[in-house]
Amino acid sequence: MAADTLQSSQLTLEESLEIALRALGSDVTKAVADNLAKGVVGLPTLNVHLRNANMTAADAKTIANALVA
Repeated sequence: MAADTLQSSQLTLEESLEIALRALGSDVTKAVADNLAKGVVGLPTLNVHLRNANMTAADAKTIANALVA
């Protein structure tokens, strides 16, 4: 399950976020995850636009959990 993977201390913040976005499964979140995978790791800032992702509160919680893991 993705939630179990997100708890791993072996992952970077970006990797955790990528996994969470992929777990949500929408085209928008998958596209953002693809962009993360392409090399934004280590950048000082990151802009993620999810306004067209039709996210639920549970989706937002999944992402929030990834950011504090």
